[in-house]
Amino acid sequence: MGLIEELDFPKHHVIFSPGMPADFIYFIEKGRVRLTRLSTDGRTVILALLGPGDLIGEAAWETAERDTYAETLEDTRLYQLTKESFESLVRQNPEFALRLIQVTGERLKQAQARIEDLVFRQVPSRVARLLVNMAENHGKVTPNGIKLEFSLTHQEIADMVGSSRVTVTQVLNKFRTDRLINIESKRVTIYKMEALEELVGHL
Repeated sequence: MGLIEELDFPKHHVIFSPGMPADFIYFIEKGRVRLTRLSTDGRTVILALLGPGDLIGEAAWETAERDTYAETLEDTRLYQLTKESFESLVRQNPEFALRLIQVTGERLKQAQARIEDLVFRQVPSRVARLLVNMAENHGKVTPNGIKLEFSLTHQEIADMVGSSRVTVTQVLNKFRTDRLINIESKRVTIYKMEALEELVGHL
């Protein structure tokens, strides 16, 4: 086996789940992947939605077992490395090591922001921040606005902002009525980014 192995997975394929050996680290070449964890009361908590260029599994670098689920949301191509190969790559390539630090720092920043959201922010502000972050990381500029490349159900948004589906639906409907966003085929298009950013500032 070479340094890097190319893997193709169909939609809804579970790449790894809790308890599996944390033997590999993955790069997303194309497609989308969702990282989730089950809470103590059995609820699904979405930790991250990842796309091309993102890493999967680097958090398990120093652990023996996975503690999260990684599932493809569409046909996905990954590059798989053993942890030993990944460590060698980090040591031999300073630019890659710097990029890894940046990715890790961004993940930590996002985790801290979610904790802040849950403690201090009302649901509309949480949803607005999620949409803004998604637009910055996975948005495509179109003539109508910024279209998110991920399709999102109301339940998935609720799982990410720590609220109920009913409440999130009410918030999204208000955003649509105010012409801040539109949703077609579970794809959000942001019409008024500045208005959403202003809502983010409201605790």
